[in-house]
Amino acid sequence: MGNSGNSVGPHLHFHVGDGNALNGSEGQPYVFERFVFLGRGRPETALLGNERRNALPLEGAVLAFPDP
Repeated sequence: MGNSGNSVGPHLHFHVGDGNALNGSEGQPYVFERFVFLGRGRPETALLGNERRNALPLEGAVLAFPDP
């Protein structure tokens, strides 16, 4: 978690790859079991969305992770 670059608050960046070396591995698709899509862009401008299951979020998506 961090607040780096052009951001309005803490956020998470992660990469899922097929190897243990960042520069020596290929990115792999991933899915989240459950999340709520809030919109695209900054969180304060996002609108409440629908819950999604077993889905891959789109680039730039703002998500919420409800309690189990």
